[in-house]
Amino acid sequence: MSAAVHGRAGRRWPLGLSAAAALLAMQSLVEVHACVPDYRDLNHDSVHATYDPWPSFIITFDNAMMFYRNCFFDETVPGSARLDFPGLTYVRNVYHNGFSYPAYQSAPDSALIAFAYQQALPFRPDSLVPLKLGESVPTSIMFTPLGAHQFNARVLFFTRGSRLRTFEMGGGTMHFEVPKYPFLNGSVAVQFKLTFPATTCPLEDASQSLDDVQVAELFAPGDTAKEKGVALRMLCAADPPRAKMTLTDANDASNTGSELSPTVDSDAQGVRVQLLREGREVQFGQSWQFDSPTGGTLLHEFTARYLRTSDALVPGIIKGQAVLTADYW
Repeated sequence: MSAAVHGRAGRRWPLGLSAAAALLAMQSLVEVHACVPDYRDLNHDSVHATYDPWPSFIITFDNAMMFYRNCFFDETVPGSARLDFPGLTYVRNVYHNGFSYPAYQSAPDSALIAFAYQQALPFRPDSLVPLKLGESVPTSIMFTPLGAHQFNARVLFFTRGSRLRTFEMGGGTMHFEVPKYPFLNGSVAVQFKLTFPATTCPLEDASQSLDDVQVAELFAPGDTAKEKGVALRMLCAADPPRAKMTLTDANDASNTGSELSPTVDSDAQGVRVQLLREGREVQFGQSWQFDSPTGGTLLHEFTARYLRTSDALVPGIIKGQAVLTADYW
């Protein structure tokens, strides 16, 4: 029995070494997977009192800070960044601080929009990479034993030498990949809004008198007669306006039809004034977008006519009033 005990004791060292090697391997694996990404979305919203008429002048920029935490490597590894943003179209390259950025637009009067990637901790000026829509752009990541690493997903906005309008977009994504350490791969969602002063224009009041109508012309309910145009003038400067237009009944804000409520000095019965726009009956309270390609004097045109109702027809005077409201943006 003594020999058997010594025999087992002699085998403890190999078993002990094997267990230690396995433990070290597990510790190394835990350290690798403790390196984790922390991606933040990029949500930009800014208001600008004016816009610079010079082209390619930077208006503002913003960063989404990304982090790789507890990464105690000591190496520089390759990576890639890809920009996807439905609705953007390429305009031209913009040069800023020694870099050439592909610049995009959401509309012909939006600011020019550019994107970039850069390592910020440890700071590496040479790591800035402008991004191209729909292309994977090579990047590099410097890991240090300090373990803390910060990166910026950046959006920049530039003037274009003409008037800029308020615009906003969402649905963009910046994807980042580290092939050697795929558990660091991730994406940043991008959305932004830039608010610029709206072009506003005075609206002139307008009135129209319909010709007298005979009872025989409005014989049955639904009959119409004496149609005549009426137009409101919008007096704009050179810049074209953009607005949400809303037509309402001045004497009944809850009216959602096309017939104006009679004013208090109306005495005719069985008849109303009906309004049309572009040949169709209006719907009071409903809005539409007005986006003129030019400035100057602009017309908002309607048609007014008599409409026989189901009530008994009593001769007299019928009046109605409507209000056209422009909410500029």
